[in-house]
Amino acid sequence: MKVWDEVWHSPIRAVRPWLFERLLLLLLAFDAWFLEAPHGGRLGAGGFNVAHAAWLGAMLPTPTPALYVGLMLGIGALAFAGAVGGASRTHLALVTAGWTWGWSMSLLDTWQHHYLLTLLLTCLCLSARGVGRDGVVADGWAWRLAASTVAIVYLYAAIAKIDGDWLAGDDLRVAAHAALAPVVDILGPSAFQVLAIGAIVTEFSLCIAYIASLWIDRLPALRWPLAVAGTVGAGFHIAIQESGFKIGWFSAYMVLSSCVFLMPEGALQRVAGWLPAREVPGPRAWAVLGGVGLLTVGVWANLPGGGLALGLAAGLLVVFGWRRSAVGIGGVAAAASLAGLLETTDVRFDYYRLLGGDLRHLGDLRGAIDAYRLADVYAPPGEDRTVMVSRLEAEIGSAGSPATSGSVGPEETQTDQ
Repeated sequence: MKVWDEVWHSPIRAVRPWLFERLLLLLLAFDAWFLEAPHGGRLGAGGFNVAHAAWLGAMLPTPTPALYVGLMLGIGALAFAGAVGGASRTHLALVTAGWTWGWSMSLLDTWQHHYLLTLLLTCLCLSARGVGRDGVVADGWAWRLAASTVAIVYLYAAIAKIDGDWLAGDDLRVAAHAALAPVVDILGPSAFQVLAIGAIVTEFSLCIAYIASLWIDRLPALRWPLAVAGTVGAGFHIAIQESGFKIGWFSAYMVLSSCVFLMPEGALQRVAGWLPAREVPGPRAWAVLGGVGLLTVGVWANLPGGGLALGLAAGLLVVFGWRRSAVGIGGVAAAASLAGLLETTDVRFDYYRLLGGDLRHLGDLRGAIDAYRLADVYAPPGEDRTVMVSRLEAEIGSAGSPATSGSVGPEETQTDQ
């Protein structure tokens, strides 16, 4: 029992969980806003939905675009404010619960790393609160549980690849993207087999490294070997991302994990020094200003559920930031960042474009026309849907063509998926 207690319950330097929490919440905010919200129009299409668990489908209402998009905008805002100002346990628990509800409400969300994010956020919820980045967490069991969770991910990923087709490189050859062509040219005919076996070795090695990181603050000899492992892990996931595989922001989360769990404390302290400390003096007006900013952005965004969800987030922000100005400052930063994101990216265009494509496939041509017209408000140059709207209007109005027809050209079927 003494060895067990020393492994799990001994103190750890606070900079690791402090920095990981801040950067994880920041990534989560932009993930929710930039990647998840544009696909919200598909939720509950035709009144049909399958949740990730039968009991969820029985207990919760059928999701709607307004519910999902609003949830992503609101959770993103709270996560951003927590990343800047630091999150209380209640604040972090709400972000965790909202994010989990978001992916679990429908099997349309099949990103496997969304499960992992819920597990890591839960570990952070269980960790000690109120410890500054230069302090020490007296009992580091929750942080070590997070490290063990990532280790298990790598272990199962490696075991799943111990298969004849993978070891021969056949699976990787089928899934390969054009970005791997230079590697294939260098390694020759055996390229895919080398890459496949290399992936297994790397994942087993990273599993061992994360387990070893449980002792990183107690055994100085581990620090540089783990730093090498962290560099390899970051490079591994960057290479996967650059190879063209469609895996969302999984690589970004894993690069963050490689750096914070495995890199030397001194490097992490320098990075943490670039971020604002939790104890930022200032008036309570910051909380009110942040709340007003979020509510304003929600009304202006012209996305379903945005006004209500960001209004609720604004109220929570005022509560969380009333005694801690850093959270209020985070709310102001969240409102400004979300407004900037919506104005400078294709989030709103993608939402209405994808919604139009889904409605068209369901036979609701008039609804598709309305969605495409809204998409045109935010369309980049040359991407408007004017031709498609004209085609659908002609199809509805032509003799013998029912308004429920969904036939379109192949290029539009691909574009608006």
